[in-house]
Amino acid sequence: GSHGGALFIAMELVEGRTLRDWLDEERTEAEVLAVFEQVGKGLSAAHAAGIVHGDVKPANVLLGDDGRARVTDFGLARSGGDDIAGRADLTEGASVVLDGRIVGTPAYMAPEQLAGAAATPSSDQYAFCVALVEALTGTRPFSADSLEDLVAEAPERRWTAPTGWPRARAQALARGLANTPDGRFGSMEALLDALRVQPRAHRPVAIGFGLAAGVAALAMAIAGQPEPCRAGDTLAAETWNDARRHQLQQRFSAEASALADGTMAELTRTLDDWRVRWTGRHREQCLAERDGGDAQVALATQTCLRRQRREVDALLDAFSRGGPSTVARVPEALAALPLPEACDGTEAALSSSEAAALDGFEEGMAQARAALATGDYAEAESSSSRMLAQAARAEHDASRAQAALALGEAELRLGRYDEAERTTLDALWAARRAGDEPTAALAWLQRAAIAGTSGRDTFTEEACQHAAAVASRLGRPRVEARIHNALGVLYTNLGRYDEAKRELDAALRLRTEVHGPDHSEVARTLTNLGNLARSRGDLLAARRYHERARAIDRARLGEDHPNEARHLHNLARLTLLEGDAKRAEQLYLEALRRKEKALGAQHPEAGLTHNSLGLLYAHIGDAERARRHYRRAIDLLSPSRPRDADVARDNLDRLASTKPENTTAAHRVAPAPAPSRPSAALRPSVVPAAPVMPLSASKAPPPPSVAPAPKPRPPAPKPPPVAPPPVGGSYMPGQAWD
Repeated sequence: GSHGGALFIAMELVEGRTLRDWLDEERTEAEVLAVFEQVGKGLSAAHAAGIVHGDVKPANVLLGDDGRARVTDFGLARSGGDDIAGRADLTEGASVVLDGRIVGTPAYMAPEQLAGAAATPSSDQYAFCVALVEALTGTRPFSADSLEDLVAEAPERRWTAPTGWPRARAQALARGLANTPDGRFGSMEALLDALRVQPRAHRPVAIGFGLAAGVAALAMAIAGQPEPCRAGDTLAAETWNDARRHQLQQRFSAEASALADGTMAELTRTLDDWRVRWTGRHREQCLAERDGGDAQVALATQTCLRRQRREVDALLDAFSRGGPSTVARVPEALAALPLPEACDGTEAALSSSEAAALDGFEEGMAQARAALATGDYAEAESSSSRMLAQAARAEHDASRAQAALALGEAELRLGRYDEAERTTLDALWAARRAGDEPTAALAWLQRAAIAGTSGRDTFTEEACQHAAAVASRLGRPRVEARIHNALGVLYTNLGRYDEAKRELDAALRLRTEVHGPDHSEVARTLTNLGNLARSRGDLLAARRYHERARAIDRARLGEDHPNEARHLHNLARLTLLEGDAKRAEQLYLEALRRKEKALGAQHPEAGLTHNSLGLLYAHIGDAERARRHYRRAIDLLSPSRPRDADVARDNLDRLASTKPENTTAAHRVAPAPAPSRPSAALRPSVVPAAPVMPLSASKAPPPPSVAPAPKPRPPAPKPPPVAPPPVGGSYMPGQAWD
């Protein structure tokens, strides 16, 4: 304030001590977490007021005798890209000083601060996590021998929680300690939501800290205040809670006991994270509206968040009704969960008349999407057809685009490709009319999938280019990764290996950034890189990619998940090319056993491995066993995957046309001609792929009215010289996952 023309600062006299001094005594986990909850709330309140602390550490927190924590020292200046190496030591009392300005304490500074960037709410979040790990364990999460080493190692370091920690707490702190701001929580409040777990009973935390540094001005009282904008906590808890987790655990155990543990671990990990992110985004928007934010943006964001919660609700309901095949699909469905951060307030709000005409549309679309995600394509077709009719009556193009896109996918999955093309084109035009670019990008990806499944490679590539041009304007890395991944698969099939490597590397980079390095989406792209390396004849690199992908899925999903069988299938193919037919046979048979255990002996996935076993036995001259496996493949694939059944049928016909005395030679000396029909098993089942043009391309050309007619496929690339591949169009499992 001011008095008599002079400025003054009023400060609270706090009877107490610093958090550093308080932690010198033995404290329980519950006590530590309770105090840091107060510290986090204080930082959250400061961030909401537009204030960044910049030097969060225990010495800058006062803990009063009344039990209230006060975050202090808000007066630090910010650095502007200066080189800090060598200018400070690593003790808590040592601060970095540049041009007379204090800019932080290195031991608590985020990597971007150490690189010279200004402090942000995200760097405050990072420092808070460093301090909390230190308080709970007695040591900071990262150490170095010198400041120079700390700066050099910062971009690459990763923190792993101590054994026995509650999973939610470990995941929350690991995320808060991410190397980049994008990897952290969207707000301090979201981090605090993730940390609110029941602590284990009063286990002492033994800590021995050094001397505290002096503390300065501008204390902020942070306890005892009402907490606004907490409704999102209740709403998210209605969707994902312990009761629902228990219900799904029981269902998974009853329907697919071999998959239950790994699948539930993945479900819990993903939904815990989704709940924290959804709650954080809901609170961010609520606080922005309270502070006078745009009402239309607030309404659009709330509508988006409500729709996402309904979609997650519907998906969990579908999980609770499904059988073994549904349980096996859980990880893939979870990878496509809507991101709360995508609710940015840009979608157009409905008028009152539109809202009345579209009553129930969100619920119907949530059911349709859940049916698609769990493989119930008949239900998906029925639900999306009803929603498309409702949207058409309402003359609402954005809703029509969403419903048509879902219906087109159902038709594609049901093998009705001409209908799927027409419906998806309708979705594209409706999205363009509505200015809905995200849906337009997805429609182009779906047209690419339809063309790819039908063997129309030229149009597949063109459709991916359109999708890339739209996606470049959206900043949606998950969509961009799908584009890159699918084009990598397409170029592999066409023998354009350098382009394939470029696209798959881009997909791997994006998926690693979005999901982390140990996610099943990363394993998919690694599998495709393995298939590419195999096609180029680099069998050593192919094995490295496939083994790495397998290790990710085994750690994440368990060895009984069907993904393990798919990886074994890939390794069997590779082993055969390496010349070890006996070991390849063992791997194929183990893959088949695991598929039948997880999915049932009648599942079409088993048919794919039967086809490959037929190829192997034909390759070694055992015509009778080859014939038996081809016939079994045809029986299993014909009802739901007729194009894959055609591949097995071609292989059986070719076997019958080979003279018995020449069987061994025919299959060992040279590969037979490609199948007469385009092989769906050789193609990505949903070609959402990557662009030929850079993702910065500015404008997509207008969509053609119909896809071009199929063109003759180019000749297949020559096989690697190490060993001839088996006859026919053998299944490439990794290429069918997208």
